[in-house]
Amino acid sequence: MLNASPAGLAWDTQSIQLVAEPGQKEARTLFHFRNTGAVPIKIASVTTDCDCTIAELGKKIYRPTEQGDINVAFSVGNRTGVSEKTITVTIDEAGAKPVQLHLRVDIRAFFSIEPRMVWWAVGEKPAPKSIVITSQSPRLIRVVAAKPTYPGIGARIETVEAGKKYNVLLEPAATLARGSFSIELQIDIIGEKSQMLHAFALVK
Repeated sequence: MLNASPAGLAWDTQSIQLVAEPGQKEARTLFHFRNTGAVPIKIASVTTDCDCTIAELGKKIYRPTEQGDINVAFSVGNRTGVSEKTITVTIDEAGAKPVQLHLRVDIRAFFSIEPRMVWWAVGEKPAPKSIVITSQSPRLIRVVAAKPTYPGIGARIETVEAGKKYNVLLEPAATLARGSFSIELQIDIIGEKSQMLHAFALVK
């Protein structure tokens, strides 16, 4: 069913959801439209709300009943999670309101880190606590380094299942006072670039 908008443009849909698999560099889609009015329509501009999204139009003027597409390319980069972008289409017609198109991309990660932060209460026994890193794709992973950026906490890597699951055990030297710590993680992904991430620990 076409969604009508001002100035006689009708869209197949004004909202599209995509899934980007781990390692995918770009996600592409089309927003299809048709001129349902009685006069030609001129599209003045197509803009996006982020440099990571490019929207291209084949031409600007569409005769009655003529159809067209806006080609959208979203650069995944190092993003993970859900990313929502807006494409604004401006019609060259007095009083015509801009049309907003919505793109939602669910970007799957190579691995998960749970939890991203651990903590101890002041005075609690400084026993080790785990951050679990688990592969979320067919690619094998390896946690090669876990380095505290400040002294006062130890970090060691424990292999649960080679290539699939690792524990990073964090243990503060003491819990007598409040403090915060950052741990730099280096995770190798077979066939991809290594990723450098941070986990966190608190005494509170």
